[in-house]
Amino acid sequence: MRTKDGTELPECPPFVKSIVRISANPSSATNVAFTVIFSKPVEGVDAADFKLTNTFLTGASITKVSGTDSGPYTVMVNTGTGNGTIRLDLRDTALFKAQMKLLLLVHTQAGKLTRLARELLPRSLS
Repeated sequence: MRTKDGTELPECPPFVKSIVRISANPSSATNVAFTVIFSKPVEGVDAADFKLTNTFLTGASITKVSGTDSGPYTVMVNTGTGNGTIRLDLRDTALFKAQMKLLLLVHTQAGKLTRLARELLPRSLS
């Protein structure tokens, strides 16, 4: 794209439009899934591009990323053990190929928390 005087404008890099939980919430599942949608087609998306934020869970991990360059992508997460919450986020350092150029995603979006309750919790911890 160019301005009226012919100056070329920099291309806007892709960004995450949404990270949406597919799985039920709360969940007692061993695995939960998220859909990730980018603002434009990207390629080279893998598990290293994402991070998990969780509370009171042990061993949670991203197990699979699937999708096509035109998206959307599905990210499968093993919830580990314990009762707590888990959230999928895009890493600030995520790199993808978009329109034949390597671009850094400049905008990240946090996913929503998924509550994991594998057993009934007592009302009071005291």
